[in-house]
Amino acid sequence: MPKLRLYGDRDPRDIPAYPLIEAARYTAVPVATLRRWIGERPVIELPEDSTGQLSFFNLVEAFVLGGLRHNHNIPLQQLRRDVQELRRLHPQTVHPLADLDLSTLGRNVFVDTADYLTNVSRGGQLGIMDVLRPFLDRVERSRKGVVRLFPLTRKDPTKSPRLITIDPRVAFGRPVIAGSGIPTAVLHERWKAGDSVATLAEDYDRTSDEIEEALRCEAA
Repeated sequence: MPKLRLYGDRDPRDIPAYPLIEAARYTAVPVATLRRWIGERPVIELPEDSTGQLSFFNLVEAFVLGGLRHNHNIPLQQLRRDVQELRRLHPQTVHPLADLDLSTLGRNVFVDTADYLTNVSRGGQLGIMDVLRPFLDRVERSRKGVVRLFPLTRKDPTKSPRLITIDPRVAFGRPVIAGSGIPTAVLHERWKAGDSVATLAEDYDRTSDEIEEALRCEAA
């Protein structure tokens, strides 16, 4: 019997799956802002078969872009130029904000290239970096590229524990408790129906902290 391929031969990370409203909630970026980023002069390139939905790659791009712009005061015009430069320097990369290990220094965007950084905002100059990346550290990568996103459950990323994850291979890419397949939406529905945090923690064999973070994720 032939093995069923859930996504065919397509990378699940590149399938359009997140409507704007849903993507805005997961990335903490307003819908209107996301609409600008995917508009006539897109910073984020949607899949060819998208009718306005973001892929997981796009979701990570929006998450990173939101952190770069709003937490490091980088104007959209500069980010657009930076993304173009990233694509020029790395032509094999379709989604540089998701695929490449980025960091920021001042108002410049940098690409991590082994022992040094390329200063993208200054036309490819080399720079040295030792910058903490509270947003980018929430994007988990393997040798094959980005695999999981830990969305924010609080405004301050340094105070937002990595207990909730979005993985396109789990629960069709909807938020779940990390290390499990338990969707945060299911927990939230049960909580709204009257179940307590303690009851949910016992039923699913998770900690109260994990349940509370799941509820925060949905409340966002």
